[in-house]
Amino acid sequence: VFAQFSPDGGADFVATLSDSVDAQWAEPQGLASRGERLSAGASYLLRQGVVSLVFDNQAEAIIEGPAEFEIASENRIRIEYGRLYVVVPQSALGFSVVTANSTIIDLGTEFGVMAGLDGSTELHVIKGKTAMVVANKDQHASLLVGQGTAKRVYGPLASVSDIVVNERLFVRKINSQVDLLWRGDTISLAD
Repeated sequence: VFAQFSPDGGADFVATLSDSVDAQWAEPQGLASRGERLSAGASYLLRQGVVSLVFDNQAEAIIEGPAEFEIASENRIRIEYGRLYVVVPQSALGFSVVTANSTIIDLGTEFGVMAGLDGSTELHVIKGKTAMVVANKDQHASLLVGQGTAKRVYGPLASVSDIVVNERLFVRKINSQVDLLWRGDTISLAD
């Protein structure tokens, strides 16, 4: 006879809240403290602020509120709306971000995704490259998006266009101890 004891009720924890700045959640319980674990299948509504999540495979996702997102699995996050910046090390190659009309698959990179309430998606690749799979009810298209380029996918028709990459559109690092939200700007040590 084999019995498995699981004090957490069998939850499949796959990520950790590593930091937050001014985070306000829709649910009163929300994610309260650094080190709190997140399970696969859990959905969250971040009303405002910025949070950093580190997945067990060491991929880091920085999410800016307002945002609604789901921890889909240990290697995937789904964002309904909001801004998300992802840093993916070699150990997490293949990490993906899913939006209403696309799936962005990491190929060893840093990239930002902005998902709009209108169903649009913007992908800004800062380092490395990604594969972007765009789908509507009639067809699927796959394209490589490399460093320094950006794409916009419009609504349910999933039409894709080139846009100018904006490296400062996303919070790329946070530190709650000094209230730092870094968007890639040059930091003067004199400041």
